[in-house]
Amino acid sequence: MKKILLSVAPVEAIRHKIDQSALVEDILKCSELGTSMVHLHVRDENACLTEAPEFTNRIIEEIRKYSNIIIEISTGGVSDLTIEQRCVCVSEDMRIEAHSLNVGSVNLGEQVYINSPKDVVYCINKIKQYRKKAEVEVFELGHIYTTRELAKKYGFSLPVWFSVVLGHEGAAPAEEKVLKYMVQYIKSSFKAQDAIWGITHAHRTNFELINTAIAMGAETVRLGFEDSGYGSKQQVHYNWEIIKEFKEVCQNQDTEFMSADEARSLLNIM
Repeated sequence: MKKILLSVAPVEAIRHKIDQSALVEDILKCSELGTSMVHLHVRDENACLTEAPEFTNRIIEEIRKYSNIIIEISTGGVSDLTIEQRCVCVSEDMRIEAHSLNVGSVNLGEQVYINSPKDVVYCINKIKQYRKKAEVEVFELGHIYTTRELAKKYGFSLPVWFSVVLGHEGAAPAEEKVLKYMVQYIKSSFKAQDAIWGITHAHRTNFELINTAIAMGAETVRLGFEDSGYGSKQQVHYNWEIIKEFKEVCQNQDTEFMSADEARSLLNIM
């Protein structure tokens, strides 16, 4: 039976009022269904990215009361925040075990997601300082090359964890041949034991490419409203509905979800 790390990114990246209690309940239901990790951004009550962590801290506190799920806080997102503000979340807080790392700029629809080389190095050093796990989000082939060179220079925690992000307008398209080539490049750039990879499919309307990725050897999958509100065929009202539908698909393919502690072992989170 194959096992995968399933992460949920539960907050849609548009301005809207966040119901804290409903969000926490949704995340906990995802955890009960087997989700290993939750991916959050530092947002305010209106879902705007911010350097002020108070609202996000309240969510984390509630999650930790009831779940051992891995909490990952993003250092990214399109905004006017400086890299210092984006990395306020990288700290001694032991409840937070992982952070996303973006190693280059990319067009996302009508927006430009800026990650200058200087900012990337700042983020790497901050993540290393507090011994957190980095999830390297790669939106195109050059990001894999950049990660390889940065890993040589700065010494990333092994295994290097790639999330292949497909489907954003202006970035790598959500096509099987693109996924295969990017995965091939990861495998040719790192020793087998030194890197793992997974998939994030933006604007997804089904699970087809996710299933292809798992068949190709993906060890991590991210689902949730941040990337798409679709289950297997139609839009749903809650993140846990996506997870439930995906769990049923996985069971039919002899695949199950890792526990949070199994995921920690995979990622070498101490």
